[in-house]
Amino acid sequence: MQAVRRLANDLGVRAVDGLLTGFHEPRATHLAMLEAIAGPEHVKVAYEAALRGRYLWHEFGDVHLILAC
Repeated sequence: MQAVRRLANDLGVRAVDGLLTGFHEPRATHLAMLEAIAGPEHVKVAYEAALRGRYLWHEFGDVHLILAC
């Protein structure tokens, strides 16, 4: 079965109040989902802070808590 829609910033999604997620590489498709929920500016600021703070990535790394305002 193939998906008919995808989560991305241009479509938007506002079905959650928060999301706890790991950090992924800058070009990972997972980031499209995060941008759809939190907006590209929030994701950019969060990732810049993570890089400065030398956060860990992937399954055993640090996490990113996104809460609705």
